[in-house]
Amino acid sequence: MSTTTASSSSTPTPLLTHLLTHESFRAARLPSLYSDFRHLRTNNPSGFTANTTAWASALAGAARAGVLPDTLVVRTGEELVAALATREWGRPLGLGSVVAEAVQKREWFPLKVFMAQVESVYYRAWINPWGLLSWGLETAGLKGRGEGEGEGEVVRAGEFVVLKNVEESAQKLLTQISLLPNGTHRLFTLPLLLKTYPNPLTNTPYTARDLKVLLKFLTRDLRAATLSGETIKFKNENEDPTPVTPTDTTIAELKATIANLHAQIDHLSAQIGACTDKARAALQNKNRIVAVAALKSKKLAEATLERRVGALGQLEEVLGRIEQATGNAELVAQLKRSTKVLRALNRETGGVEAVDAVVGEMREQIDEVEEVTRVLGEVGLEDGEVEEEMEELLEEEERRKEVEKEEREKERRRKVMEELGRLRLKGEEEEQLLREEEDQGTVGTIGREEVDEKIKAPLPAS
Repeated sequence: MSTTTASSSSTPTPLLTHLLTHESFRAARLPSLYSDFRHLRTNNPSGFTANTTAWASALAGAARAGVLPDTLVVRTGEELVAALATREWGRPLGLGSVVAEAVQKREWFPLKVFMAQVESVYYRAWINPWGLLSWGLETAGLKGRGEGEGEGEVVRAGEFVVLKNVEESAQKLLTQISLLPNGTHRLFTLPLLLKTYPNPLTNTPYTARDLKVLLKFLTRDLRAATLSGETIKFKNENEDPTPVTPTDTTIAELKATIANLHAQIDHLSAQIGACTDKARAALQNKNRIVAVAALKSKKLAEATLERRVGALGQLEEVLGRIEQATGNAELVAQLKRSTKVLRALNRETGGVEAVDAVVGEMREQIDEVEEVTRVLGEVGLEDGEVEEEMEELLEEEERRKEVEKEEREKERRRKVMEELGRLRLKGEEEEQLLREEEDQGTVGTIGREEVDEKIKAPLPAS
């Protein structure tokens, strides 16, 4: 492990430096985290859980950040313990309990067990839990040891799959795959997959160990892809995964060849440019021999580039034809499936004769409903009873009109009285004004006679 140094080293390892940035590894908690906290399992279960959870989370985070050699697998043993040792707190004495607890909670899985299982890790009865726990304890160095024995736990070498990291890596990869169209676009050779999609957790190529774990998880647990040899086939949208066929392998290899040709063409183009620059520089330095050699290299690269471009064009045309044929085959298959559905539905309806019989019966029932409705409509009251009720309605209407007429008359009289009062008040005000003008010896513009005439004038009709 590249992160390891001796525990007495004054320089913290990258793993230790990363670990001390974890939220659970505050200075106040370090004495407890680095102690042999096995006794807390019975004396203080919540403290024991807090310590084991903090260690498991921090180690998983270190793997996810690329501090450990693998992102999906944590390798335990003396190397890991030494890389975590500090001058102040020494070696982590409870690391064995951390591994055993993570295995028991099914957050970590022994790598060999993970790879060998047929059932999904999400299937609860996938393995004998007591056997797995016993194996985990033995691997962690806990089985057969007394709690007061020795200086902490002995953590043996082991490899454990961190399920949370695997889930995150797989989900991010599938998110990118989901952007691809169905069909041949979802076929890859493993080298082409690694080149096209690096590890999304670190944006670096997957390690061999990480790739094995990821492929097993994709094919067995998520059922998002199928694998055969070096060919991986991601399932189409809204469909179940299908086995990899020889045709799929051929298409995947063709795609890989095309990708390699693109890389070669890019390299040759850069080489031609470099040769041109080298020839110009040599001529500026009056070094004709170097310039000629550079131009010869350029010509050779150009010839090779021309052949590679021609081959690429032919292969891309073939791939295009294959994709077109694949689309046609899928369309025909869809038409066949649709035809089967239509045939089944028509079989359920019983054919044209059965439909005609159903429609005829329905029309008979409609006619019968209309006949019943007509008969019910003929059952009515005697004419005399209808006329009496009509007379009552007419009398009621007359009474309503009389009431409305009386109400309108009352309203008209009220308005007349209001207008009369207003005019009288105005006449009194004008009469008072005339008296004041007479007392002052002046003649007003409105005479008493005019005021009297206005007062006596008939009210306007309502």
